[in-house]
This record gives sequence, structure tokens and C-alpha cells, in this order.
Amino acid sequence: MNPKFIITVVLLLLEFNVNAQDGWYWLNPLPQGNSLTAVDFTSPLTAWAVGEFGACLKTTNGGDDWSVITLPTSAYLGDVCFTDDNNGTIIGANGLILRTNDGGLNWIQQYGTTKSLCSKIASNNFLYGDSTSSSISTLSPNFCFL
Repeated sequence: MNPKFIITVVLLLLEFNVNAQDGWYWLNPLPQGNSLTAVDFTSPLTAWAVGEFGACLKTTNGGDDWSVITLPTSAYLGDVCFTDDNNGTIIGANGLILRTNDGGLNWIQQYGTTKSLCSKIASNNFLYGDSTSSSISTLSPNFCFL
């Protein structure tokens, strides 16, 4: 029997199903691909990471797996700080401040007294802006914005 005929028959018998996807999804790198700018560990197993375009990730197993957390912004995020498992603050572009008191299930969006980039949350619970920031106002008993 002709080898070309056999190959043709085999190829015709093979069925390749190609199904269209329901929508676009991030493939690589997982779980997302935006640049990250800061990470904060609240315990040896639990950590939060933030970055560009509102990227926010959380791990509860020491970084083996990360979950994407949806925030009410797509702004650049400069730093994240959790004081315990429930209470956290994220800061970012244009004076953006995001706060949670339920472990990141819900976020309250606030803005500081400057439109500069908030760049760092210090261990003394102060938020530091860039060199053009000169005002300070109290956000709560625990946090101040510079």
C-alpha cells in the first residue's frame, strides 16, 4: 500500500477540536504580568504585593500561590502596609490611598492633601510623598499623610 495514502487516511481520521475561549485571560506570567513595586508580609505565610496599573496580589501560603485582588483603581500603586491580618493601606499615584479593615475584601478609596505620588509607608505609620510634597494632614489616629 502507498505510504502517502496511509498518512493521508491517518490524518483525516484524526480530529482536532479547537474551541474558542469565552474571553481573554492572562496566560503568562501567572497570576498577572504588571510590574510590582512593593510587598508586605503580615506573617511568614501571608503577604501582599502591589504595583503598576492597580496590580494587587495576596498569598496565604508563603508565596507558593498568589491570588489577584481586584481594587477600585487602575492607578500606579507605590506601597502596601498591613498592621495585622485585617487592617491595611495601599498608596499610589496622585495622592491615592486605599484602606481595608476586613482583610482586603472591601477597600475604601481616599485621597491625601497632595496630588503627588505617595511613595512609601514607613514603619511609624506615616505616608511619605515625593520631594514636592509639603503638607501634612491626619487621616486617622494611626496614619498621617506627608
